[in-house]
Amino acid sequence: MAANTLNVLKPSVNNLTARIFVRAAGLDFEDPLGLLIELASYRFEPPFGCTHADVLLEAHKIRVERGDYNIDQVHLADAIEALVGRSRGSLSDDRLPKDPY
Repeated sequence: MAANTLNVLKPSVNNLTARIFVRAAGLDFEDPLGLLIELASYRFEPPFGCTHADVLLEAHKIRVERGDYNIDQVHLADAIEALVGRSRGSLSDDRLPKDPY
Protein backbone atom coordinates (compact mmCIF):
# COMPACT_ATOMS: atom_id res chain seq x y z
CA MET A 1 0.00 0.00 0.00
CA ALA A 2 1.25 3.46 -0.87
CA ALA A 3 1.89 5.73 2.08
CA ASN A 4 2.68 9.42 2.19
CA THR A 5 5.72 9.63 4.45
CA LEU A 6 6.91 13.13 3.69
CA ASN A 7 6.90 14.84 7.01
CA VAL A 8 9.16 17.88 7.14
CA LEU A 9 8.96 18.20 10.92
CA LYS A 10 9.95 14.57 11.60
CA PRO A 11 12.31 13.30 8.88
CA SER A 12 13.04 9.59 8.91
CA VAL A 13 16.59 8.53 9.76
CA ASN A 14 16.69 5.78 7.08
CA ASN A 15 15.27 8.09 4.41
CA LEU A 16 17.79 10.94 4.30
CA THR A 17 17.14 12.64 0.98
CA ALA A 18 17.53 16.28 -0.01
CA ARG A 19 13.93 17.20 -0.79
CA ILE A 20 14.38 20.85 -1.68
CA PHE A 21 14.97 20.25 -5.38
CA VAL A 22 13.14 16.91 -5.60
CA ARG A 23 9.36 16.66 -5.56
CA ALA A 24 8.29 13.39 -3.99
CA ALA A 25 5.15 11.85 -5.36
CA GLY A 26 4.11 10.71 -1.91
CA LEU A 27 4.34 7.08 -2.92
CA ASP A 28 6.60 4.91 -0.82
CA PHE A 29 6.87 1.16 -1.15
CA GLU A 30 8.70 -1.19 1.15
CA ASP A 31 9.55 -4.67 -0.08
CA PRO A 32 9.55 -7.73 2.22
CA LEU A 33 13.34 -7.39 2.78
CA GLY A 34 12.94 -3.81 4.03
CA LEU A 35 14.13 -1.89 0.95
CA LEU A 36 12.32 1.46 0.79
CA ILE A 37 11.46 2.63 -2.73
CA GLU A 38 10.27 6.23 -3.08
CA LEU A 39 8.95 7.73 -6.32
CA ALA A 40 10.38 11.19 -6.87
CA SER A 41 11.14 13.62 -9.68
CA TYR A 42 13.07 16.86 -10.04
CA ARG A 43 11.16 20.10 -9.42
CA PHE A 44 12.76 21.75 -12.43
CA GLU A 45 13.61 21.07 -16.04
CA PRO A 46 17.14 22.12 -17.00
CA PRO A 47 17.52 24.44 -19.98
CA PHE A 48 18.47 22.95 -23.33
CA GLY A 49 22.13 21.97 -23.37
CA CYS A 50 22.44 21.82 -19.58
CA THR A 51 22.09 18.91 -17.18
CA HIS A 52 20.40 18.69 -13.79
CA ALA A 53 23.89 18.67 -12.27
CA ASP A 54 24.75 21.98 -13.99
CA VAL A 55 21.66 23.61 -12.51
CA LEU A 56 22.32 22.20 -9.04
CA LEU A 57 25.96 23.31 -9.12
CA GLU A 58 24.99 26.84 -10.13
CA ALA A 59 22.23 26.89 -7.47
CA HIS A 60 24.77 25.76 -4.88
CA LYS A 61 27.14 28.59 -5.83
CA ILE A 62 24.28 31.11 -5.54
CA ARG A 63 23.25 29.65 -2.17
CA VAL A 64 26.79 29.91 -0.78
CA GLU A 65 27.17 33.46 -2.11
CA ARG A 66 23.96 34.52 -0.36
CA GLY A 67 24.83 32.65 2.85
CA ASP A 68 21.67 30.55 2.88
CA TYR A 69 21.52 27.19 4.66
CA ASN A 70 20.15 25.08 1.80
CA ILE A 71 19.16 25.25 -1.86
CA ASP A 72 15.65 26.64 -2.26
CA GLN A 73 13.41 27.18 -5.27
CA VAL A 74 14.58 30.79 -5.67
CA HIS A 75 18.17 29.53 -6.01
CA LEU A 76 17.08 27.06 -8.71
CA ALA A 77 15.24 29.79 -10.63
CA ASP A 78 18.24 32.13 -10.45
CA ALA A 79 20.57 29.31 -11.48
CA ILE A 80 18.48 28.49 -14.54
CA GLU A 81 18.34 32.17 -15.48
CA ALA A 82 22.12 32.47 -15.13
CA LEU A 83 22.76 29.34 -17.20
CA VAL A 84 20.46 30.53 -19.97
CA GLY A 85 22.06 33.98 -19.92
CA ARG A 86 25.54 32.52 -20.34
CA SER A 87 24.65 29.90 -22.94
CA ARG A 88 22.51 32.03 -25.29
CA GLY A 89 23.86 34.98 -27.21
CA SER A 90 22.05 38.29 -27.30
CA LEU A 91 22.42 41.56 -29.17
CA SER A 92 21.26 43.51 -26.12
CA ASP A 93 23.32 44.43 -23.08
CA ASP A 94 20.48 43.38 -20.81
CA ARG A 95 17.77 40.75 -21.24
CA LEU A 96 14.91 42.66 -19.65
CA PRO A 97 11.68 42.94 -21.66
CA LYS A 98 11.31 46.24 -23.50
CA ASP A 99 8.26 48.33 -24.28
CA PRO A 100 7.44 47.59 -27.94
CA TYR A 101 5.80 51.00 -28.47
